[in-house]
Amino acid sequence: MDDQRSPGHIPTFDWDEFEKRYERALSDANDQEKELLDEFDRLVKVTAFSPLSTCSLLNAPSSTLMSGHRPPLPTITSAR
Repeated sequence: MDDQRSPGHIPTFDWDEFEKRYERALSDANDQEKELLDEFDRLVKVTAFSPLSTCSLLNAPSSTLMSGHRPPLPTITSAR
């Protein structure tokens, strides 16, 4: 007796192959993420030593800005 609500025969599924594909995809994603993080790290290091970096423009050492302290602002005196 066929029931119209029954989905019928469900084909077998290769869970071992699925697990291999999942682990391979996860490994690929981890590799891509590591490459992006490595690139970001290189860019941060280049920016920190660039003559156009914020630290250089303010004439403040990197450690001053990284510690949260602001470099002293130049004083402006008016000539009278």
